[in-house]
Amino acid sequence: MVFTMKTTFIGLWILLISTLGWSQAGADLFKAVQDDDDELVTGLIDEGANVNTKLKMREIKYKGTVDRHYSWTLLHEACYKGNKEIVEILLANGAHINARTVSNWTPLHEASSNGYFEVVQVLIKNKAEIDPANLNDWTPLHTAAHEGHGKIVRLLIENGAQVNKKGKYGWTPLHAASSENHREIIKILIEKGANIYSKDKDGRIPSDLAKNNIGDSSKRLEPNSKKENPQIGSELFKAVQGENEDEVKRLIKEGIDVNEKVKIRRIEYKGGKDEHYDWSLLHEAVFKGNYDIVNLLLEKGAEVNSQTTSGWTPLHQASSDGHVKISQLLIEKKARVNAKNLYGWTPLHSAAHQGHSEIALILIKHGADLNSRGKRGWTPLHAAASEDHKDMVKILIDKGANINSKSNHGKTAADLASRKDIKKLLADKTD
Repeated sequence: MVFTMKTTFIGLWILLISTLGWSQAGADLFKAVQDDDDELVTGLIDEGANVNTKLKMREIKYKGTVDRHYSWTLLHEACYKGNKEIVEILLANGAHINARTVSNWTPLHEASSNGYFEVVQVLIKNKAEIDPANLNDWTPLHTAAHEGHGKIVRLLIENGAQVNKKGKYGWTPLHAASSENHREIIKILIEKGANIYSKDKDGRIPSDLAKNNIGDSSKRLEPNSKKENPQIGSELFKAVQGENEDEVKRLIKEGIDVNEKVKIRRIEYKGGKDEHYDWSLLHEAVFKGNYDIVNLLLEKGAEVNSQTTSGWTPLHQASSDGHVKISQLLIEKKARVNAKNLYGWTPLHSAAHQGHSEIALILIKHGADLNSRGKRGWTPLHAAASEDHKDMVKILIDKGANINSKSNHGKTAADLASRKDIKKLLADKTD
């Protein structure tokens, strides 16, 4: 069989055929998997192509760098592409489900890292090892936690993944999630029994890593420093935190700055902690969901577009937490509806990801960009589909979201949805 190779891979295929002595059928099969051509994959396998053919080296661009994987299998490639159908074809024809690269990276690591929920389901159904460790002793749960894939984190744990498994340097999945400030993943892991006091080889607990991921290390405070605890910080912050509106009014009248910030704000939930740097009084009032205090602070000059060091605004907070009236108020006070955090997410991304439809409609009405792309290339529609929020998906489509928009991994919203009805909804709109 003769095929035309993309220019960017010509050198790769020459390496395959000349160095490894691959058959043309093996090279064709790898190309078919890479091109998501399931019919050609099936045909080549029927003709005798080896489903366990390995690529000597596979280069993958990741966050501006290039990762090199050695002994990369066809199944790894199908998992990298997120193609459930081809994964099933390969497995049905004898592909080694626990195949490892030289760095002990398995197909389940790859699918978990990239957020392909349905592919992970297929691998687990076909008895993939749940806790294989790569050379850094990271399991698929570590990788899913590190990349922020909540549904996959739950699925892995429900199928026996060890929530407190330590990597080479002592990191647990909770350390991995905390290092990237994935709040929802942190919540899930703690709910599932993660040890919040587990120490890595440098003696750091997960909350230390969340802190270390942000800002200048010279400005950090020690975990037990009284200065970092807002509960014993300024009187005004304590009043906002305690939702004492009369005290807030009194202190503002005395001249306390309504734009003062807490250097670090630790938020506890179910035994765990989330940390925010340069957290304003307005952020706190929004977090508490107290409309009256939010309104009071704004009337007294609080900066409506105040940002934490991670670019998180009060409107991000309100949109994420589902505070409809507060979101409306912030927008009325000229909050920037398309403000982006460090991950490139807007308030609409946050509302879509959490399934807050009413807030999404408000944001869109006031000019939110339906097709704004985050750093991974996700639009709000990707965010909604990834969490299977059907009503949100409908709203975004009806308002004009681009259903064909692809992430940096080449995935549309339909690729990220796991529910068949949502996939069908998106497919019908495509037609």
